[in-house]
Amino acid sequence: MKNESLRNGIVKLPKDTLIPAAVIFCVDADENVLTISRPDDSTKLGLVGGKVEKDETPVQAATREFNEETGATVHEKDLTLLYEGDDDNGYWVTCFQVPFEKIEGVPVTTEKGIVSWVSLNRLCQKDGPFAAYNVATTKAYIRRLEQKQEQEASRPRGGHTENPMRTAYRVGDSKLHR
Repeated sequence: MKNESLRNGIVKLPKDTLIPAAVIFCVDADENVLTISRPDDSTKLGLVGGKVEKDETPVQAATREFNEETGATVHEKDLTLLYEGDDDNGYWVTCFQVPFEKIEGVPVTTEKGIVSWVSLNRLCQKDGPFAAYNVATTKAYIRRLEQKQEQEASRPRGGHTENPMRTAYRVGDSKLHR
């Protein structure tokens, strides 16, 4: 097939043959990411989200899934595209980022999976079913942080104070290092 590529011995399928899914990447003030566990294994974590239903856009699906799975509310207008790609499990994942401050309510466990805040390092462990997109979205998040840092560094300094929340990250093959 023309659209197939080989990466790490895995045949990649064309996007239009994959199941569309949408997730939300949200980082709190302590640089922890909001996750939800698999219903059958609380140690296997992924970002909050799920399948895109028929006649639904990815942003609508991400918002709906977040609201259902956490009991908290996010709005479409507050989401920005962070990453899109194949998750190596038959899904085409669209990941949106939402600022922590834009969440209305407190995220809690409302469905079968357990909702929790975890470190970027924990999110990127390779032992889970969502490892490929967890790492890919974290890399996209780090690139976005680095771009913001570069933009801020190129601005005139007049009265600018250093943001204590900015931390440089480096992604390795299997671990995220600080």
